[in-house]
Amino acid sequence: MNSFSLCVQLSLLGLHYVLKGSCIFIFLGSSYKRRREASNTEAAVCVHLGSADFNAAAEDVKKLKTRPTDEELKELYGLYKQATVGDINIECPGMLDLKAKAKWEAWNLKKGLSKEDAMKAYISKVKEMVEKYGI
Repeated sequence: MNSFSLCVQLSLLGLHYVLKGSCIFIFLGSSYKRRREASNTEAAVCVHLGSADFNAAAEDVKKLKTRPTDEELKELYGLYKQATVGDINIECPGMLDLKAKAKWEAWNLKKGLSKEDAMKAYISKVKEMVEKYGI
């Protein structure tokens, strides 16, 4: 579901919302006028756009019929960590821990990519892999 169709559905339900970046804030039990004057304590629900697709993609990867290549796995790992955590925030592991070093390098390559763009790239990569390997 894209943000436009979600906004249309919210409007049809009579719910008030504000779209900010990749998040829709849905205000609970308030009129539009009250919402504009509301304090920060007013009840609101934030729905992250694309997070449902991202979570579904993360589940689809686990169901692939064939194990992806190491390069594909590193690409997915880097995008996943960038989408969920943001820029790398850990020290580079020692050179003897090859697996941890490969993961660190994959994530470090995504440094500077926004969480939203990483999420979109991850979803796109998973779709590509589902077509290639099947689920």
